[in-house]
Amino acid sequence: MQHSLPLNYNELSSIPCDSFKGDEARNKAIELGLAEVVDVIPEAIQDANNSLALKTYFNPSRPIARWGDICEQACLKLLSSGWKQKRIHGQPCLVNHIGNIQIIFMSPNEALCDEM
Repeated sequence: MQHSLPLNYNELSSIPCDSFKGDEARNKAIELGLAEVVDVIPEAIQDANNSLALKTYFNPSRPIARWGDICEQACLKLLSSGWKQKRIHGQPCLVNHIGNIQIIFMSPNEALCDEM
């Protein structure tokens, strides 16, 4: 079934979703034609972690700021490759209309930062 961007909640919930980690995630991204993203996302996470280290524990939004920094860094790194940043139903996304691909930045609380 072909879907158009952006998807609404009913369309999203009807699409099977798999999760991948480590080498399996890297290989799946390459298989899906996302080779340019494979190195960018880990770099964005590293850059966000560097920024996180500069924030003190007195900042209650520190974990959420890390999530925002990951989104920001990934977007900055991919803008020159034809990706655009959008908010779809409040979620920050990177969208590539040419490849009909969207990357949605979502994270459970425990993955935001080890402080949660």
